[in-house]
Amino acid sequence: MPRNIFDETMLKSLSIPMCVVDENGKILKANEHISDVFLYDSLEGTDFFVLTGIKLNFKEDSIKNIPLVERNSKTFQPVIKENTDTPGEYVVIFKDITEYEN
Repeated sequence: MPRNIFDETMLKSLSIPMCVVDENGKILKANEHISDVFLYDSLEGTDFFVLTGIKLNFKEDSIKNIPLVERNSKTFQPVIKENTDTPGEYVVIFKDITEYEN
């Protein structure tokens, strides 16, 4: 299987905001729906902490109990899973929970 086929397919096919982040917290790529969360044209190379205010240490498995992200009058619950096809990369899905929070 070619490198990153999982996240490339997921990024293009799912209609929810998501991105791929490396173990240092840098965004490697994002899908077009990420604009629901962040109003920037290009996020590649951007620090995840700078965008979200969430400081994660991926190497120490601190990807549980992640705080909510509030942007653009919406509330998102980040869900982070390690990309088993590419060690050191994490897929971040931003689940819109605005209706539940209101």
